[in-house]
Parts: sequence; C-alpha cells; structure tokens
Amino acid sequence: MLYFVGAVAVLYDRDEDMQRHYIGHTEDIQCMELHPSREMVASGQRAGRNRKTQAHIRIWSTETLLTLYIFGMGEFDIGVSAVAFSQLNGGSYVLAVDAGRERILSVWQWQWGHLLGKVATLQDDLTGAAFHPLDDNLLITHGKGHLTFWTRRKDGFFERTDIIKPPSRTNVTTLQFEQDGDVVTADGDGFITIYSVDSDGAYFVRMEFEAHTKGISALVMLPEGTLLSGGEKDRKIIAWDTLQNYKKITETKLPESAGGVRSIYPQRPGRNDGNIYVGTTRNNIMEGSLQRRFNQVVFGHSRHLWGLAVHPDDDMFATGGHDKNIAMWRRNKLLWSVQGSYEAVSLCFHPFGVVLAAGSTEGHLVVLNAENGAPVVTIRVCGSPLNCLGYNPAGDMIAIGSQNGSVYLFRVSRDGFSYKKWNKIRGSQPLTQLDWSTDGSYLQTVTADYDLVFCK
Repeated sequence: MLYFVGAVAVLYDRDEDMQRHYIGHTEDIQCMELHPSREMVASGQRAGRNRKTQAHIRIWSTETLLTLYIFGMGEFDIGVSAVAFSQLNGGSYVLAVDAGRERILSVWQWQWGHLLGKVATLQDDLTGAAFHPLDDNLLITHGKGHLTFWTRRKDGFFERTDIIKPPSRTNVTTLQFEQDGDVVTADGDGFITIYSVDSDGAYFVRMEFEAHTKGISALVMLPEGTLLSGGEKDRKIIAWDTLQNYKKITETKLPESAGGVRSIYPQRPGRNDGNIYVGTTRNNIMEGSLQRRFNQVVFGHSRHLWGLAVHPDDDMFATGGHDKNIAMWRRNKLLWSVQGSYEAVSLCFHPFGVVLAAGSTEGHLVVLNAENGAPVVTIRVCGSPLNCLGYNPAGDMIAIGSQNGSVYLFRVSRDGFSYKKWNKIRGSQPLTQLDWSTDGSYLQTVTADYDLVFCK
C-alpha cells in the first residue's frame, strides 16, 4: 500500500504490518503515481521558500527507496498538482500539471529529464490529468467546468479539444478507461458518463446515468470489466458491469465513523478476488470487499492536529486534534482511539502515566484513562480554548493555560482521577505554552506575543 503524509511517502506491507518511508522530498508531497512496472513511483512536491525546496518531481524505487531521477527544478511555480505515467510505451513519459496560475501541462521523458512539450491550460480548479492508455500523445485534464483532450504533436505543440468547458457547472472529479479506450468520467453531481469516438474522431456521450447521491470521488476499472465507484457523501461503493451496459452488480456502504469514500484501489491488482483498500474523507484506510464488512487498517486525524504528549515512562505517545479524536500510540502501532464531544488543542500525561488530560477549544478539561481511553472526568474550566496544560512533577496539581490569558490551577488526587479548583492567575495575553520547574515551585508561561511570564 502506498500513500503520502506531508513530505513523507509511506509504503505499508499489510501482511508484515510494517512501514517503510521515502524521505527524499524537501516539501509536502502533492501528488503521486505508481509506474506501470510497480517498481518505481513519481511524486511531485509543492514549492518552499528557498532554492533548495523548489517544486519538482522525483522518481524513486519502491524496493530500495533510492532516488533515481529528479527533474523539473525551476519549471514549476508553486507546486505540482498532478502527475501520471504513460501506459502504451511502458511508462517512459511523465505528465505534470503546474499548480501555478496558468496550470501548465508538461510532458517529460523522465529518464533523461527532457521536456517534450508544455502548454498553458488556463483551467482553474483542475483536479486531475492522465495519459490515454492507447495513445501516449493524447492527454486528458479534468476539473470544475472542464474536460479537455490534448494531442501532443511531434514539434511539442498541443492541439486542444474541449469536451466540457465553461460555463458548464459539471465538476469532473475522476476518470477511467474502458478496454477499447472509451473514457469514463464521474462528477460532483453523482453521474457517470461514458464518451466514445465517432468515425470522424470526435468524442460524444454514449451513455450517462446517476450512480450516487451527490459527488463521486473515485472510479476503478478492474481487469474483468467491472467498474467500482465510490461516493463521498453517500459513503457507498458500487460495482457496475461495463459489459452489460453498466448494470449494477452489487453495492455496500462504509460505516458513518469511517467517513465518505475518497479513493479506491485493489488489494492485489490483477487478481479477481474483490478485495479493495478504501481511503476515506476522515483520513482512514479501510480494507474489505463488497461481499464482506470493512475494517480499519490505518487511522489518521482528519483535521488540524494540535495536541501531542509523550508518556513519561513508556514508549507511547498521544495525539489529539480538531476532529475530536484522541489516540494513543506505541511507536508505529495504534493502541486505542476515542472520539469525544470537543476539539482537542492540548494534551499532557500525569507524571505517573495513569491518566491523559486534554484541553478543548470550548474550555473543557477532559481526563481519560491512559490504558484504554475510558473517560474519567470532564470539567468546565472557562469559556476560552485551553491552549496548554501540564501536571507538576509531584502529580498533585495541574496548570491550565487559556486563550483568555489566565492560568487555572487544580488540585489533583494521587491517582489522577479527582480534580478540585484551587486558584487562578489572571493575565491579558493568550497563552500558548507552560512548563513547571523540576521542583514544582515555579511555573513558566509563554504568551502569543512571545513574552515569558514566571509565577511562583
């Protein structure tokens, strides 16, 4: 399994339950594509603030994780929003879409770093691009209000054919191809459309039907002619028989806790066993099939991650974020996760490691059992976010720093399960961090203006 998080590409071996990481990028990865040989990956990054972090594309080995080629330095503006390998010539070409204002589409012979041609698409909200599988000189771009075919000539110039163009409101979200080369698209209104070519080489709509409630986010064409579609809003995955005029075969639905469908990929490409991976809108990866239930394989936070705390004695750490999830990890393994009622912005462990305290955006202190995530107590501290918190070394007091500038002090029982308000230190500037001295006599806070305030 291959996916990216920030500037790191993750290769996850499901059978061995082990991860490997490609860390060659200098900025966040924006797009990634597996080579037809499955031995290489092309990944494009956004631009940073200096010359060493320019937007570019890297080709790297899935076996050794070594960087094989780097190209595009100085060619891309703010980032690479789409990348794809050609199919007919075995992946010798790579297309790339610049995330800059002109949305420049370029084609590269990546082994030599040669730019074969480029054209300004001038298409806003461009969401994807691909080579036609039967013609390495035919490229397709799609997005909000457009579906365009680009034919690259020998001189490097492109001929443009707009199948959908403004003022159309159709948002083409993804596309696939039938075995004979007909184009299958999905859109934000839940429709699947099939385009064929007439005798004069012009594309026309052969078929269109409503497949999902609202948007379709993923299409996968399986070798035997089955098309899988995934809905972002209705959470459904539906199988269609393309050889029987797109007759519905079966469907399933992800649990609400998993979120909607974002991406679909066969577990074992080339096999007809029906097992798939599904990436979801809540940043999870599920595994299953249309005949059996889906299980979570990879858990991830789906919104801003603000809370992070390391266990005082064990090799464990906790995370919490605006998605209201709090999770406990041991190295690279998820131990437990719970979804609460409040967005977490700060976390800290009791010095004995028995409980985990979380501060919320609504001013609540939430205390959980560190062993299993079971709720211990929830206390309303104030009406402002609790940006930082920390137990003193003895574990009999917790200090809570608020967005309103005040520090709230609570007495804590030795087991960390009982809390009683003790004092309040008023301030005027929002607090971002706090820290106790090793003897527990002093408290240091940091304000949003980067002032250090010491309390005794």
